[in-house]
Amino acid sequence: LNQRPDWVFNVETRAPDGTARTLHIPSTSYAKIRELLGDEAIANNRQTVDRLSNGRIGYLNIEAMNLQSLRQFEHDVYATTFDRDGLIIDVRNNSGGVISDYLLAILCHPQHAYTIPRDGRVSYPNGYLGKAVYNKPLVVLCNQNSCSNAEIFSHAIKTLKRGKLVGTPTNACVISRPDVQ
Repeated sequence: LNQRPDWVFNVETRAPDGTARTLHIPSTSYAKIRELLGDEAIANNRQTVDRLSNGRIGYLNIEAMNLQSLRQFEHDVYATTFDRDGLIIDVRNNSGGVISDYLLAILCHPQHAYTIPRDGRVSYPNGYLGKAVYNKPLVVLCNQNSCSNAEIFSHAIKTLKRGKLVGTPTNACVISRPDVQ
């Protein structure tokens, strides 16, 4: 069912002392409830990783392999993990899409030089590159619900030896075909 904003459920409750109270509960859709629960789970995972690693490891979730998720990842990889020692990337329950090559370009860029500004820290000259680059250690989480492009991403991380792959085997849902000219 789609959400019907005009549906409001009025529920009357009574306290043990007899005081009545009416609650006005607006309707919502199953999809919206799932979205809210998913957002809460991601926030809880991020807090757990932060707490257990004493703030040393970052946590990012990629919900789908689409352009919106890519833009969010590009932002978050530095905004939330720049000062961390490593990163956990969660693609569990990711339904797939088409961005694995873009993610891999960010995560698998070769380091060939370092810069040390006067009185500064050793760094890589990221300003010279046209895209975000992340070279710190990483772990990718996948599960049986990681599908299609999420499976390709997980497999590439493992076979390129870019990071550790942790989780359960996927269902081999990769659907692909070569371009036909």
